[in-house]
Amino acid sequence: MDLSPPPPDETDFNKHASRQQARRHQAGVERERLMRHQRLASSLLAMSSEDCARMIDGARQVVRRWRQERLCSDDYIDRWSEILQMPIPEMAVAMGSDLDGWGTALRQNSPWVGMAGE
Repeated sequence: MDLSPPPPDETDFNKHASRQQARRHQAGVERERLMRHQRLASSLLAMSSEDCARMIDGARQVVRRWRQERLCSDDYIDRWSEILQMPIPEMAVAMGSDLDGWGTALRQNSPWVGMAGE
């Protein structure tokens, strides 16, 4: 009696190729989010203090709305609240960093969506 696994069929190869394609696509999406946040961080560093304060206030309003309306996890709300309280240079670095493994997730759920440079 042969106990070896059956040879992979074409469907297995197609599934594997499809998963690889999906991973590549997701990596591209995440790379684009990172680049948008890096551009926004550069903009914050370059703009006038008044414009910068206005942008940050807009992001803080979004986070307050998330909290009031329970629109997302407290993990995101708390982390973005901390980031938005940082001095601008530290905030700019944080926006493009790994943030202890939270960077990708935070950029996916960002209060900066729709703002200039984003």
